[in-house]
Amino acid sequence: MNASPPPPGRVYYLGPEGSFSYILVSQLFGTEFELIACDSFTCVAARLREDPTAVGVLGIENTNSSDVHECIDIMFEEKFCILGEASLKIRMHLIGLKGARVEEIREVYSHRQA
Repeated sequence: MNASPPPPGRVYYLGPEGSFSYILVSQLFGTEFELIACDSFTCVAARLREDPTAVGVLGIENTNSSDVHECIDIMFEEKFCILGEASLKIRMHLIGLKGARVEEIREVYSHRQA
């Protein structure tokens, strides 16, 4: 993170606990902050409007699929300012049943960015 962190308080992020966003906010803010999961980026924005002393973490770029346009739109609409920048290296894996072969795969269910 390039900016000095705010004083201890609340941090809103796209959840749930265990998600990549959660891993990042845990690394950035540790246990001094109350980490609060939201179910959408618009939820993060709404909580920040209600709680102006809090911090929100929004994904701005995904190196696999370019910009996260929804978050950029929220930043401009809400006139939020950026306090810092952080990156999280994410490695994805294709998993399957023991003994299965890649040649046998017929269908893959995944999030579109994965």
